[in-house]
Amino acid sequence: TGSSQLRSYIYKEFYHDTGAMTIASLGRLPVMIICFILVPKIVAKFGKRNVILVMSAYNLVLSALILFFPIQNVMLYTILNLLATIGQSAFAMLIWALVTDCLDYSEWKMNIRSDGSMYSLYTFSRKIGSTIASTGAASALAAFGYVSGAGAVQSAATVNNIYYLVNAVPVVTCILELIGIGLIFNLDQKTTETMYAELAERRANGTAEEAYIGYAIAAENRPTSPSFPYSTATDRTNVGQRPGRDAAPHGGAWHPKSCPYEYQRKFPATDAFRLQC
Repeated sequence: TGSSQLRSYIYKEFYHDTGAMTIASLGRLPVMIICFILVPKIVAKFGKRNVILVMSAYNLVLSALILFFPIQNVMLYTILNLLATIGQSAFAMLIWALVTDCLDYSEWKMNIRSDGSMYSLYTFSRKIGSTIASTGAASALAAFGYVSGAGAVQSAATVNNIYYLVNAVPVVTCILELIGIGLIFNLDQKTTETMYAELAERRANGTAEEAYIGYAIAAENRPTSPSFPYSTATDRTNVGQRPGRDAAPHGGAWHPKSCPYEYQRKFPATDAFRLQC
């Protein structure tokens, strides 16, 4: 946010070429299209965390080059800046996916999902960050002696400081990204694959359990028929009981030894299961 807000000042005050700023803005569109096409394919092979780390490092190198070796040619600056934008665009695309991973991680480790709270907190944090960036950018310009207003002329020191300020922001941002994703965020590709595999199995088992409960409730009011030769009383007796563990043998009921719980989970909602038992 801070970098994009300050970008206009460098074209106006340092390069004195606002037309190049229009080219830079239009150039971001093909960058985004390329990222939308390639990033998902790269992520599928290397994982979100690895892609973010590599693209942030790539962005850091180019941004540091622009910062420490001032570029006088406006078109060269625009091209290098667009190339660096590829790294930041990939990060912006993938950071939302990391929020989803955090939600699934919470479910994986603590059996708790707080989607609304997590997304609300994340959105609130982004707004706070944008506010701080905007305020910081304006304060930095004032500290460097920037004079606003039509026809205002900036000193040479102010112009140079604007160049360093604008190009220091992405450098600092990339360093923070590398620290956060590289040292704090612990879901690498292997851990993520393990997490989703276990969650898929857990959810599948939960679906089978829910299907069994729904079947048992429906069986309470189901009439006796040739394809369902159990009385309502018999079915009601076994509602909520697990064959092989809880149910007691009686006339027409599931036998505790002949119908193990695992078989019940495999066929949770079929008459074939009841007939087999």
